[in-house]
Amino acid sequence: MTELLGRLAVDRVPVSVIAPGPRPRDGVVEFLDGTRLLLATRRGSTGLTRLREEHRAPGAIVLLVRVQPSFASCWFRLWFLAVDAVRPAEVLARVGPPPG
Repeated sequence: MTELLGRLAVDRVPVSVIAPGPRPRDGVVEFLDGTRLLLATRRGSTGLTRLREEHRAPGAIVLLVRVQPSFASCWFRLWFLAVDAVRPAEVLARVGPPPG
């Protein structure tokens, strides 16, 4: 997973869709190259909500710009940036294949 996330960040593959996941705090992120990932966030996390809000702006281009794996667990710190945004949206999530 680290290699896939690293490639998406280095290649600056734009996000095409952020869909709801199986739980309210989760989301399925689809990139323009067809890659789909389930981001399962912790309770109380606002990163995915912020990411969804920035992505909803008309014509917003959102990129995964940085990935930091946690070697003590299966969590990743992911930074997404809307091209016109001042600050990236940071999401702490378990990353895996989407359901179905």
